[in-house]
Amino acid sequence: MGQGNEDHLVTPEDAIPDVDKVQWKKIDAQLYSVLWQSVDPKIVHHLRAYKTCFKFWTQAKGLYTNDIQRFYKVVYDLIHVRQQDIDLSTYISRIASLKEKFLTLMPFTNGAEAQQIQTDKFFMVLTLIGLRLDLESV
Repeated sequence: MGQGNEDHLVTPEDAIPDVDKVQWKKIDAQLYSVLWQSVDPKIVHHLRAYKTCFKFWTQAKGLYTNDIQRFYKVVYDLIHVRQQDIDLSTYISRIASLKEKFLTLMPFTNGAEAQQIQTDKFFMVLTLIGLRLDLESV
């Protein structure tokens, strides 16, 4: 994205001076379109309510980058853990350890909104883990 327009990701619309707002909105609409094209159609509904680049980006970041690398590693390890050449007690200990790491990064929640955010994050990580090898860098 970039091209000198990073402020659209970090500056809310109400922080733009009125004299610049018309031009800012035009550019924001174009960049917003680019953002939409970069989103997997299966997750579009999670971001549909956000009508500016700033709001869209803020929500996407909140959903998918909070501890995302650690969370990705834990989920990846959970999915790929196998007993293979280790004894049963070591295998069970490894599962228990991964469970604790998972619960640290994905604790139980009280509210439906917080639960939805966690569910979205979990399924986004599953989506990333399942990407074809030529898309792994995405």
